[in-house]
Amino acid sequence: NLIGKDALSSINFFYPVSITISIVSSLVSCGAATCLSTCMGRQDHDEIRHLKSAVNITTAASALIMAVGQIPLAYLMIASYHLDPEMSRMTWQYAIGVMIATPFGLISTVGVYQMQIMGKMKYLLYLSVMEGLVNTGLDLLFVGPLDMGVAGAGYGSAGANVIRCAVTVVILWRTTDIYKTGGKRPRKGDVKEILSCGLPDGANTLMLAVQNYCIMQILLFAFGSDGGVIRGVCTFCFSLANTT
Repeated sequence: NLIGKDALSSINFFYPVSITISIVSSLVSCGAATCLSTCMGRQDHDEIRHLKSAVNITTAASALIMAVGQIPLAYLMIASYHLDPEMSRMTWQYAIGVMIATPFGLISTVGVYQMQIMGKMKYLLYLSVMEGLVNTGLDLLFVGPLDMGVAGAGYGSAGANVIRCAVTVVILWRTTDIYKTGGKRPRKGDVKEILSCGLPDGANTLMLAVQNYCIMQILLFAFGSDGGVIRGVCTFCFSLANTT
């Protein structure tokens, strides 16, 4: 409403890119949760420490890989839309903020599963409420008074993700022993097991990404740049229906 329907289109043009990038997040977070839960069930404390170390190094390495690898991926996917220069510019303005948030989002997602495993469910509610309020507040500030346009929405998401990531790590560090490895080094076999266990969820996210990308291409072909607006309205309506 503040900056027009083209802003909504640009955000939705980036949505399939965002899902594609999140494949790594699904792979690592679900794999780590599955392995940690199984290992803790066996109550093998030495094995648990090795696995915690593997989860930590896998999470950090994956965040770094995502931070770098998302740049050429986003470029190729956005270029494939063949948008006009102005719409392409707006899409990239939004994309920059979201891409800054990507590695922090992965760490937060892994943290969500770790909190579930450790029984810290109330913190998940607090984190979700906090992130929603911060994101909304920063969006209004950046897009409204600071007049940053659609880029403000991206930076609002980045700010909310960075804050949530930092708070998640602090909570886990202070209330659990999930980061305490007893000096155990990560083992290749553990890293491989984490990624193997996360493959089903990673594959599911991949299928979702392909589906959304194809839908966006169809909407673009049929309606031009307004296809992004149509996609945004449909997504919003679908979200409202799901809340019931």
